[in-house]
Amino acid sequence: MSPATAPWILTLFALAPCCQAPHPVTPSEAADPSTLCRALHEAPAHGWSERLPPVLELGGRAEPPLLELLERAPGAPGAQASVAVLGSIGGAPAAEACRVLVEERGPLAVEAALALGRLPTDGADPVLTACLQDTFTDATLRTAAACSLSRHGETTLAPRWIAAVVRAGSPGARADERELGVPRKTRWAQERYFVQRLLLALGHQDLASALDTDAPWPVLEALAPKILARLQQQRRPRDAR
Repeated sequence: MSPATAPWILTLFALAPCCQAPHPVTPSEAADPSTLCRALHEAPAHGWSERLPPVLELGGRAEPPLLELLERAPGAPGAQASVAVLGSIGGAPAAEACRVLVEERGPLAVEAALALGRLPTDGADPVLTACLQDTFTDATLRTAAACSLSRHGETTLAPRWIAAVVRAGSPGARADERELGVPRKTRWAQERYFVQRLLLALGHQDLASALDTDAPWPVLEALAPKILARLQQQRRPRDAR
């Protein structure tokens, strides 16, 4: 996955506040949900920080125009940001659209899988489960699916994968490679960042603080079973958002 398609949450807050989108929204357009959503959907990454707040403020009113834009122009520069917003303000229609994106395994699949962690679904979601179990699927996408399943209370498959991601690349990871199809690669920083965000969302501040994405093997190997045990005991939050 290229830097251009990395989930926007990894870079959004590092953007300079002075970044300007190419087509400023006029005051007369500011109250129009379709205009605000289109401005975000068509904006390049450097313009997302300016375009996101007004769309988020629309709440559920932004869902229909964002879904229409994604269907009509899934390759637009701001499509990734549109999916991320849907994860915060969407309902059942947004969840179904995100499931389709995950099934397609395209450029928006990772963002869609992460969004499903905050959208109406549950720990038995068949699309996320199939994604997690697909050994031919990119490890980053499988991790996003696992984190969303865990966020919704799944306590069997997802925790095992998440623990495997934490210790991936260490000598203790050989069994994970055989049993779960965890690939061998040089760095797992992005996937471990997803795990950190999950742990924070579920209230496991201690484990999130202990997880340094580039920590030495012994540290990661010791931390993985602790995370596994905590997630296996996790109950679905009252409010998954």
